[in-house]
Formats: sequence, C-alpha cells, structure tokens
Amino acid sequence: MKKNEGLLIGLLIIIIAIIAIIFGTRKIDYHVDEVWTFGLSNHVGGIDPDIEYGKVYSGMGFYEDFMEVSSGHRFDYANLWHNQANDVHPPLYYVFVHTICSLFPDSYSKWYGIAVNLFWMSLIIVLLYKLAKKLTGSVTQAAGLVLAYGTTTAFIDTVLFIRMYEQYTFFAIAIAYLLRDYWDKKLDKRFYALFSFIAVFGMLTHYYFLIYMFFVCVTYALHLISEKRFTELRNCVITAACDGAVYLIIWPYIIKHMFSSYRGRQAIQSASSLSGLANGIFGMFREISVEAFAGAMVLFILLILILAVKRYRTSKFKFSYNVALFVSAVLYTCVVGKIAPFIDYRYVSPVTFIYSMIVFMAVVEAVSSFKMKVKPELIAVIILCALNIAGMASAGFTVPKDYYSDEKLMDFEEVKGKDCEVYIDAEWESLVFFQKLQYANSYVFVKVDNIDELSFEQMENNGKIRLVYK
Repeated sequence: MKKNEGLLIGLLIIIIAIIAIIFGTRKIDYHVDEVWTFGLSNHVGGIDPDIEYGKVYSGMGFYEDFMEVSSGHRFDYANLWHNQANDVHPPLYYVFVHTICSLFPDSYSKWYGIAVNLFWMSLIIVLLYKLAKKLTGSVTQAAGLVLAYGTTTAFIDTVLFIRMYEQYTFFAIAIAYLLRDYWDKKLDKRFYALFSFIAVFGMLTHYYFLIYMFFVCVTYALHLISEKRFTELRNCVITAACDGAVYLIIWPYIIKHMFSSYRGRQAIQSASSLSGLANGIFGMFREISVEAFAGAMVLFILLILILAVKRYRTSKFKFSYNVALFVSAVLYTCVVGKIAPFIDYRYVSPVTFIYSMIVFMAVVEAVSSFKMKVKPELIAVIILCALNIAGMASAGFTVPKDYYSDEKLMDFEEVKGKDCEVYIDAEWESLVFFQKLQYANSYVFVKVDNIDELSFEQMENNGKIRLVYK
C-alpha cells in the first residue's frame, strides 16, 4: 500500500470516527443487552444482578457491582469465561470490554464499550478499503465505497451498539477479503492459516458467524469445483474440520448453548417450522433497507436486476466473486430472518457491507453508461451520501441506537428527583431501567410473580413514581 493510500485511509477513519463520536455523545439510553454486556464482562457472582427487594437505592446502587470492574477483579478473565458459559453467547467480545473496563476500575462509562467498537471500526475501514480496491481496481472507487458505507445509519448504529456486531462485521469482511485474494490463485499455507484464524475467532464472536461462514465457503467451493481445483477443496474441508475441533476444545459450551439454552431451542424450533417465514425474511430486508439505504433498497434491487439482465444478454454474466458474495449475503439474511429471536437490524448488520458494495458498484456501472465528464464514482458517492444524510435527517439526525428523542428526555424528566417503585418478576428486568433510574432521587424494587395481575390500587401514585416492566 502506498503512503498516499495510507493517508487516505487514515482520513476516512478520522471522518467516520468523528461522526460516530458525535452520535455517541447523544447516546442517552441503552438496550437491555448493552447493560448486560457490562454485567457479563465484569460482574462477579453470576450473569444476573444482585437485587435486594425492598432496599432503597440511589445513583448506581447495585448496578455498580454489576457493571463495573472492582479493583480486586481487574483482568479476571476466568470469571468472564464462567459468565459466558452460563449465558448464550461466545466470549471474545466480552474479553475486550472487560479489558477496557479493567483499565478504569470502580468506574463506568458508555465510552468503554464504544471504544471497543471504534477499534474494530478502524480495522473494518482498512480491510474494506483493501477489499474494495481488489474488486474495483481503483483507489477513488475504494475510498468512495468506504465513505458511502461508513456514513450510513447502519454502520454508525453498529458502532454505537455496545454488543459484538461491529467485531462480527470485521471477521465477516476478513473472510470475504481472504477468499477474494485467493479467488484466482493457488491456496497456500498462508491461506489455510488465515482461514483458521478467522473461522475460530469469528465463531468466538457470534454463533451466527457459522451461518455466514457456511454460505461463503459453499459458494467458494462451487468456484473451486468449476475450476477443477479438487485438491484445494479437499484441503479446505480438512482445515475446516480441524478448525471445528480446535474451537470445541477452546469453547465446548457451544453444544450447551445451541441445544440446551433457551436461545438455542428457540432457533431450532423456528428453523423447523414454516411459521413466520415470509415475515422474518422480509422484515430483515426491510431493516437493511431503512438503515443502510434510507428505505430505497427496492430501487437499487431493480437497478441490479436490470444490469444483470443486460450482462446476461451480452454473455458477460458469470458466477464471479461478486455474485458468490451477494448470494451468500442473501442466503444468510434469509436464514437469520427465520431463526433470529427478533426482527432486528443487529442480526444482519455484519453482511450489510456486501449490499453496500454491490449497490455502489451498480450505481457506478449505471452512471458510466451515460459517458459523463464527471467520474462515475464521484456521482455514486454523492448519491449514496446524500441518501445517508436524508435518512438521518428524516430521523432528526439521530440513529436508533443512540436512543435520543424528545419522548425519551421527557421520560427521564418524569422521574427526576422522584422516589420510584419498580415492579419486576425477574432480576434481569431491572437492567431495562438502569439509565432512567439514574435520574431518580431513590428507587426500590418490588417482586411481583405476575405483572399482568397487578391491580389498579397497586399501581396508584401515592406520591411515588411506579415503574412496571412490560
């Protein structure tokens, strides 16, 4: 990589990081899973918070023990490993969060989690630029593609969401880059070593990585078969099998998580039923359209289909790397749309870079047919970045995971300086109220076996704010 390219990538990282940090300063609340990220990384004594019902808390209260690293448990990775064994996710992301928190013991900040994501964001930009340059052969197109993708609500949202999806995105791009690098050249020891590294660490990040890895490897295998590279295909299968064995030694809890945990049973049940198939699949594509293309994904799909038909008629259409990657992304989205517990963008965020790349290159190709004096990649950047700005503007220049809204601010104002009673029927439900209760004068938790059976009398104000988890 030339020095000028290094400076260009550095500039892209700075621009996108500044945008993410600006939105980060506006992040005023958390998804319950984000609060749990800190608890799973740092809490000693289990994966649920330790609540004393009836005890009056103020400030951080019991959240302090749950979310912060105490001075006596800095870099306590054995505890983290134990927590994740009892959770439903692999441990790698939490290792990074715990490490950052251990540098600042007895304290809490949203920036500890966002900092981890900013680290992965920087690596993503570098690797995505390299992949884009391989695909387009152009520095300007590669930079334009990264800028168009990096300024989407989708990408900024993933940086701000204190979960493992930004890290997952890095490994998704890493395997895509590796397979592109070796699409037309013989596989060597470097390939197998990098393949193993990405496979194991990707799976230690999120179990859905196995689904993504399966589809990109199947399409790559079809490419190897079409070129009669059978020895290399055999070696890939052997390598993948060895990677699986190594992974099971490192993290044997995957078996329990997949077949015994509530999430695993839920996924298996969803996969074995046709119920909700269309709703899940179209729901996930709708999430991608809204977050990555300001709701205009259908227009880009039509453009891609027109270009594909045009190539087919001119005998230029073939099973290329781009086609293989796009097919992998579509199949991944369909499967995850069926088995994911919720229709939520986070589950498909790791493959959005594929849709963004295909769309960017399609726009460049379409603009090129008009033979304009302005470089087509510049027009593509302008179109897609303008779409990004329009999407953010329509949402009041917020992104979903900063949770910034007038309604949320009023919600906080409602409890400001008040004494709160919080009705819950499970300890984890207390995490929903974390940020809101920081504004309260005091708060006490009340155990209720069935929230739905609370009577009107129980919910009367009586001078206190009553909060109920629903």
